[in-house]
Amino acid sequence: MRKIYVLFIFLLPLTLYSQRLFDNPDLYQILRTGDQKLQEGKFDEARVIYASYKVLLGGITNDYFENQIKKCNQLKNLYQEAEKSFKAKRFPQALTQYREYRKLMPNSGRLAAFEDRIQICLTQTDKKVVGELRDPERIVAGFEWSDKGQRQIIQLDTSGAQFSFQKAKKWGGTLNTTLQKQYEEGILAVKELKAWGKKVRDAKLKGITEEEEINLLKEGEKISIFKIQPLREKIESIEVATAFPESQSPLITIQTLAKTCKIEQLLSYIKSNKSKIENSDKLLEAIDDYRRIQNEIIKLNPKLDRSKDKEALLLSAYESLLKTAANIPFVGNNLSDCAKQEYVATLIELAGFAEKSFDNSGEKGQVERALSYLAKAQNLVAPQKSDEVEKAKNRVVGKLGCDSVIRDFRKAVTDVRRAVNNCRLQEAKAKWDEATIKLSVCSDASSGILNNYVSLTDTIIGLMKNDSLYSILQSQIRDLVQRERCDEAHSIYEQLKDLKLCDDAKRLRDNRTLLESIQGCKNRICYKETAIRAEKAEIAKEWKKAYRLYEESLKCASPGQIEVVNAKLSELECDAFPERCKSETTYFRPEVIGAYSLIKPTYTVGDKAQEMSIGHYISGGLQLSLISHTSLADFSIGAEYFQTQFQSLGSINDTKYVLEDFSLKGVNGFATIKLHKVNTDPERWRPYIKFGLEAMIPLSYRYENYASRSIMESKGQLSSQSFSGIGGIGIELQRKHFGCFLELYGSYNFTGIYNTNATNLSTTLNSSIRANIHRAGIRLGIRPW
Repeated sequence: MRKIYVLFIFLLPLTLYSQRLFDNPDLYQILRTGDQKLQEGKFDEARVIYASYKVLLGGITNDYFENQIKKCNQLKNLYQEAEKSFKAKRFPQALTQYREYRKLMPNSGRLAAFEDRIQICLTQTDKKVVGELRDPERIVAGFEWSDKGQRQIIQLDTSGAQFSFQKAKKWGGTLNTTLQKQYEEGILAVKELKAWGKKVRDAKLKGITEEEEINLLKEGEKISIFKIQPLREKIESIEVATAFPESQSPLITIQTLAKTCKIEQLLSYIKSNKSKIENSDKLLEAIDDYRRIQNEIIKLNPKLDRSKDKEALLLSAYESLLKTAANIPFVGNNLSDCAKQEYVATLIELAGFAEKSFDNSGEKGQVERALSYLAKAQNLVAPQKSDEVEKAKNRVVGKLGCDSVIRDFRKAVTDVRRAVNNCRLQEAKAKWDEATIKLSVCSDASSGILNNYVSLTDTIIGLMKNDSLYSILQSQIRDLVQRERCDEAHSIYEQLKDLKLCDDAKRLRDNRTLLESIQGCKNRICYKETAIRAEKAEIAKEWKKAYRLYEESLKCASPGQIEVVNAKLSELECDAFPERCKSETTYFRPEVIGAYSLIKPTYTVGDKAQEMSIGHYISGGLQLSLISHTSLADFSIGAEYFQTQFQSLGSINDTKYVLEDFSLKGVNGFATIKLHKVNTDPERWRPYIKFGLEAMIPLSYRYENYASRSIMESKGQLSSQSFSGIGGIGIELQRKHFGCFLELYGSYNFTGIYNTNATNLSTTLNSSIRANIHRAGIRLGIRPW
């Protein structure tokens, strides 16, 4: 039981995090989001995202993700170490450190966080003289310039590539044969490509056919050992253009290309015909995302690593590919078929790996694993692969024997019913399909056995059908609500609300959410229409009509809109109802006030500043305020009785003690200005800032010096008044017959409390003293009238 609690505590924050991060998280989405955070150099965030996979797997460990988490820690440490060199401007050393990350990720793409730093270090290193760098540092710089040149030549940037390869030669020289070979090949390729480019330009001036242009482009491809992307795209674009008649609709062309799964040619054609295709940018973005997932799937190919953990991630990636394909405009169905073919081929391959493992080990679980892959393949319905799936299925099931198959089937039925009872319909369907696929090979027994489970089949199909229909209608409602077609959304809700679903509690929750969104949609329409009418009345200066319409819009306004409307009502009230203003929003009122603050005096004897303790200051009194809700400023004058006490400190052997004790009582008079927003609502709190001047008049003073045992209880040494600047921030509620405020304030005493003749009792009479009392604290006030 303790282990379960520990697991729950560990998984809870990851569950909450993943719910915030993803709508419907899956392993591949977690991997992709974590990879993006790595790109940005947010290693801690990436680690947390990768770790959230445990939420999906119920705490089961996945070695692939654990390895990614480990890499996050390694990359973070590496980056931090490199940053130390970078900030110290040791750029050659930092360059060597940053590029080490590639060894940690040999089969992954490049990380922008590191690559950006590498380019900065490379530029800064290039400012140095060759002789200033050690040979290993020169070799590293040379390899990085060569790498940059290769990436530039791939994009057909011959000028940039030539510059980079020359830099590689400058820094690397003959120190490393591999590097020397790289930059020499690069310089040669640039030279040949430039000559080829001149040949193409000359040919175009004379006039060439599309076929001749393709041949020239292919000739350019053969020049370099590097795969030059712009040339390949241009060749594919021309080939597609010549393969289809110009009169043919671009939509038919892209559907034909999609049907044959020629993704690169499809992208090239769309790029070349953007003006002819509706929403071409969005279409390109969607297909490019589809291709990106395909490329990431290749990296996860089980031929490279057949671990079970990586297979789970691979299947999740294919599911993501299917979802992405289905949402692509115009060609979604065609690309879905392509994705299914690839998915089924991989599932057959995975089943083959499991079957081979069974042949070698005799472990029955491997057959179960193979059949689960084949069941999924069969359900995907890819006609081009159906014969392969059937052949593999018969071969795998044949290895079990019918007696074993029938026993397994009856056991699977129990698992299926348990899954149905717990509303895990996808799991129930997968287990049922796997069980029936196995049973179908034993043709003599299968039909009779399956007849006994017709009701179970009907239950699964019926519930899944309703679930699917519910999801479709739910999606339609959300779409209609987004487009503000509220009545249509409500009509579909009436069809959806009584559908029988497996999880009735979830249905009720979702129904409530949908109904709220529909009501919100109606409120938005209501608010929009009423607000438009109110704005028209306001433009026509029909103030009362505008005011009433804004009031009416409050009935269907959101919380944020309510604030906007209330502000508008406050703005229009005086125009609509002049009698309400003036006397209602501006008035004189007395207020009872009190304050508590801490003081930190400055105290000087002669030219020596004494160490002082922090003292306390308490005051209370009355103020008279001019309160206004229509202007920017309020004014207040007032008086307070105060008392304060503070001490000077001495020390012996680092031990502090009280040297002098000061006690002061008196009256403060002050005048202040408060600034706040104009046209505020008397019923609502408003913030303000305050500043002003304060005069301190002492009434009594007591001084005691513990060193000389002197006591003074006369205010003869004090100035008759001491002036301070005061300021603060606060909030207040100022209704006509009730008000209160709370503020944080500070006071800076700039004239001092002693007169010019004051001296310290513990020293000679010629030692003058000066003291200023600065304070900070809280002040509050209230008026019940």
